Amino acid sequence: LKATMKAVQISAFARPKPGRDKWTSAACNIRDVLTVEENVALPTFKTGKKMMILRALTSAVDPGSWRMVNGSLDYMRHPKSFPYIPGHDVCGYVEKCDPDSGFKVGDLVVSTSTKEPLSLAMAEYAEVQANSSALVPDGVSPEEAVALASAGHHALGNVKAANIKEGDRVLVLGGGGGIGMLLLQLIKRAGASFIVLTSTHWKVEDVSKFGVNKVVNYNEEKWWEKKEFMENKFDKIFDCGEGKIAWKRCKKVLKSSSNGGRFCSVTLDNPELHIHNIFQTGPIFRQLLFRHFWVKMFSNLPGYNGPSVVEATRERLNEILEICQKKEIEVVFDPVKPLPFTTEGV
Repeated sequence: LKATMKAVQISAFARPKPGRDKWTSAACNIRDVLTVEENVALPTFKTGKKMMILRALTSAVDPGSWRMVNGSLDYMRHPKSFPYIPGHDVCGYVEKCDPDSGFKVGDLVVSTSTKEPLSLAMAEYAEVQANSSALVPDGVSPEEAVALASAGHHALGNVKAANIKEGDRVLVLGGGGGIGMLLLQLIKRAGASFIVLTSTHWKVEDVSKFGVNKVVNYNEEKWWEKKEFMENKFDKIFDCGEGKIAWKRCKKVLKSSSNGGRFCSVTLDNPELHIHNIFQTGPIFRQLLFRHFWVKMFSNLPGYNGPSVVEATRERLNEILEICQKKEIEVVFDPVKPLPFTTEGV
């Protein structure tokens, strides 16, 4: 390995600009804190800890990476120090590895992380955990593999937890993004017979190949008041973006738990959540615990799957990669991909 490498450097949290209350990249001062540097120190290889060094081919951005960059959850997730290298998802060739890692030098591997190290993916060489890495099978490109690293295993975990049955009717709220597109296909693969998507930018002819039978524009129609849904209720609802308000609205169109109905929250109650101290965590966990307790007490309410961090394991990565290899799902890319490894591109 050479002495230094090209890598993204984050010098401070990308906080919202003055007068802006959103935590999106457009609203935050990302251009003030992010650069791509040429002479960053290589990661130190640690033997005996099932770690590996990958020569990166491609990396991807997931919501967790952005929350690390903007510091919206800095009480719970934050870098050890600044500057640091962002990114959780990376695909590349193994340059160094432990003998008991299950991999060898030269293997093409994809890796993600929900544990330490939480970052280091956006660099020429990335330090990764063997336990949350998997071999990229033949027929799956590095771009497909890295796009599945976080979104794929998370979508698969949520679909399995929902226990979808043959013939289920399913509503996916705000499922037009990366996880949503995979959820739709995995829901169809699990046996659902009727799938509705709420979205402002997809039309049914665009997503029918993913199993979608109907698209509802949530800016024009209230899905929770549609007569056809109230008369023929859904078995499962997956919420990818509405949050707490979706749980309040869903009872009109979702079956009770005694009839198999279940609300599956893929996002947080407040998608724009920020936690900077311990006092801000209390109301969040109280609401979730109360909701779990309440639905168990009253069988006339839908069942509830709360948002969770689905642990990245080699087994789950292998499973979603095999599904992709068999062409049972299609990875949907942003039309402008891939972006160059420059400050502007990142």
